[in-house]
Amino acid sequence: MSEEKLHPDKPGEAMKIYEAAIKTPPSEPKPYIALANLQRKVGKIEDADATLAQAGKAVPPSEKLYIGIGDLRFRQGRYELALEYFQKALGLQPENLEALFMKGRSLLRMDRNKHKDALVKAKTVFDEVEKKDPKYPGLSLELGTYYLEADQVGEAMKRYKAALEAAPDDVDVKLQVARAMIESRN
Repeated sequence: MSEEKLHPDKPGEAMKIYEAAIKTPPSEPKPYIALANLQRKVGKIEDADATLAQAGKAVPPSEKLYIGIGDLRFRQGRYELALEYFQKALGLQPENLEALFMKGRSLLRMDRNKHKDALVKAKTVFDEVEKKDPKYPGLSLELGTYYLEADQVGEAMKRYKAALEAAPDDVDVKLQVARAMIESRN
């Protein structure tokens, strides 16, 4: 259960529940990740980092742990660090499509001045995901973003339209399609 569903208007109450859940160290990383996400949302970044450090000590290394930490780092805009955790997850399970997909998302958003080949690497990763599961959730949207970044607006539009067909009520997809249409002057 996500913290939004637990107490959408009372993050303090949700934090108490998660803090209680991790006092008796669980074997699952979920309470740690949920608490760290909630701490991030309320601006307690240092607390979120401390919670993740605690998770790293209390929970055995696992794909779930690394993907959870990587996802949090991704949401913080710390793409290089997120990429490290997705790589760790893939080191444990090379066939994990979620970790692979998130690796591509991180590469796509990395600073191109520091990582000149990140865009090409992102495309390679997305191609691998598409080969394994052409209907992977969010893939069309991310490929649309890739093609838009690569100045291939026509291909971006095709991908965005595919994403819109797959999720016609998704506001993020609608916004991306609108952005691509404006940039392509359609």
